[in-house]
Order: sequence, then C-alpha cells, then structure tokens
Amino acid sequence: STVRVEDGDKVRARLVRWPSLSPDGRQLVFSAMNRLYIQDYPSGTPRLLTSPASPASPAEGEFMPAWSPNGQSIVYTTWTTTGGHIKSVSANGGAPQTLTRYEGYYLDPTFSPDGSRIVFMSGAASDQLYSILMDTPPDDHRENHQAPGEITGVNPPNTLEIRWMPTAGGATNLVASAQGGRNPHFAGSDASRIYFTTNRGLQSIT
Repeated sequence: STVRVEDGDKVRARLVRWPSLSPDGRQLVFSAMNRLYIQDYPSGTPRLLTSPASPASPAEGEFMPAWSPNGQSIVYTTWTTTGGHIKSVSANGGAPQTLTRYEGYYLDPTFSPDGSRIVFMSGAASDQLYSILMDTPPDDHRENHQAPGEITGVNPPNTLEIRWMPTAGGATNLVASAQGGRNPHFAGSDASRIYFTTNRGLQSIT
C-alpha cells in the first residue's frame, strides 16, 4: 500500500494494520509506520490523522483505531518505550486528547453503542515488554528514527482486565478479568453485555 506523507513524498508501507471503516462507510482509518492515517473510502489519498508531536515529545506509536458511533471522533492506543495511553482525535484530524490518567498497556478500545463509554483491555506497562511488542521495524522514512516499530501479533498476558471509562476520559472502572481474551465489543445496540474472544471461543459478561 502506498501512502502520501505531509511533505508530498511517497513511501511504501510494509505493514498496514487495524483498518476500520467509519459508521457511514465513507472513510477508512488505519495504522501504518506507527502513525494513524485516514482516507476517503474506497479510493481516497491517505493522510496523517494526528498532528505531529513536538520534537521534545517521546516517539509514540499509534495503533488500534476505533470510530465513535456518530463518526465524529476516533480513539486509539499509543505506545512508547515506557508505556502508553488511550487517546482520542477528531475524525477531521488534529491534536489528540489523552483520555487515560496513567501510563500503562492498553488494547482494543471500542465505544459503547450509545457512545457514552469506551471499553478496553488494560494492564501494567510491564505486562507487555517493549522488546516483545516491537518487531524489527521497516525502513522509517520519517525524520524521527527513534519511532517504535510495528506491534507484532503476540498473545496478551493473563493479567489483563476489561475496563471502561467515560468517553471524555478520566477514572477507569473494572468490568472483569480478561481471562486471556481479546477484542471486547458489543452486539448491535445492546450496551448491557460485552463480548470478547478467548481460546474457549466467544464469551460475554454483563
């Protein structure tokens, strides 16, 4: 897949991950080269979704984007050498907002059907070592060569929890142990039950 970066040059992304189609089916967001890109679907030109970090900011990977039900915002996870956060950014792009209060290991954020909550997997930063998360990175065409490599498909630790927080961010609330599962999600408009996938198949909790 070929993407166009802000300075006009073209680079070829070795790995495009977590493509997510907007609720109206008109836009696609995805992670490539540790950044989030968005494009009109199906044949638009990809563009960076988030504003570039300041030179003083640590290199930060952007992964696992998920659309709000109204299509106005996108939540995603970040990772640095010390941990990460869940952040939110307007679907029109711009500066992201950090939703989580504490640095940690976050996975699979998703909105509740009414858009009032964000459900996600959470653990300590030590639950997923940086050296395990990051595969040998592809050639990095950005100026910041300290950017973390692509996250590999490793299994999560059994210590992860399913949690939720308000869409605006803040304190998180425990739902249950993830039991080694992944991908919390909802079925249709029913917000009373959270589904997730384990090695025993699809499970749900209320």
